[in-house]
Amino acid sequence: MVEKKRVIALGFFDGIHIGHSALMRKVLEIGVGSELIPSVITFDMHPLSLVSGKTVQLINSPEDRAGLIHRLFGIEDIIFLHFDRATASMPWDKFIGHLVDEFGALHLIAGHDFRFGNGGTGNSELLDKKCRELSIGCTIIAEVTYDGVTSSSTYIRKLISDGDMERANEILREKGLAAAAKKAGRIASEGIVHAYMTDGNTVGVLVEVNSETDFVAKNKDFQAFVQAVAVQAAASKAADMDAFYAEAWQGGGGSLTVRDALVNKISVIGENLNIRRFERFERLEPRALVTDIYRGGGGGGS
Repeated sequence: MVEKKRVIALGFFDGIHIGHSALMRKVLEIGVGSELIPSVITFDMHPLSLVSGKTVQLINSPEDRAGLIHRLFGIEDIIFLHFDRATASMPWDKFIGHLVDEFGALHLIAGHDFRFGNGGTGNSELLDKKCRELSIGCTIIAEVTYDGVTSSSTYIRKLISDGDMERANEILREKGLAAAAKKAGRIASEGIVHAYMTDGNTVGVLVEVNSETDFVAKNKDFQAFVQAVAVQAAASKAADMDAFYAEAWQGGGGSLTVRDALVNKISVIGENLNIRRFERFERLEPRALVTDIYRGGGGGGS
């Protein structure tokens, strides 16, 4: 018998957009009201990749999906089911029974367009009907729109494919920006100083990026962001930090600024971050930059 009793959000959750936010908020609401564990069940690979034989270009990796759900909503139980031929051929009603028997589902939550089971024969209406037969709760989240268009991962992936990064980020950051704004008020006093040199050692950069804790400063995602900031700074013509923040972010397809990239990273990492300063040097000898790092002292190291 399964000891944990859960309220479970069902979906793939590629890119946490405003539609997903509605599911997560309902999971938390029901979890508190019914003393059930707020949980998310998703798949490790997109079902269409297996069914169609064509790789679906995803917005987030499984690790990033789990991290975003936890950081933005505080949900700790995020369960990845392996999607293989056996899973794909499972009848829709057996899938619901599996969630009840194996994971202690007492309430299931899904979007209005949720499809599951062999050949996608299961839908939100059948899910609701089966839950009533099993005497467990079921909540179907109605269509969520943004500027008159249904919010969905498929739509966001199309925007990205079409190069419309600005609109994609608007939808993706509807939840993330609100969380990041709260974090931005906290003090970022830890962090690292990172050295970067271009090919041929023609330009060198020292950048200082701060975090709230030393733990995050050691995080590989944070360190990769600092490296990206250093690459940005090496090519920058900004006269001050305000101008640097306003520059187009090199990894943003022309639609993001450096400040936008920072806000996005705050929402993912879960701490306030600050690009404090950078120094750019031209025509450096390799040993000169090493000396500058040594003299930098307590700023940290990469």
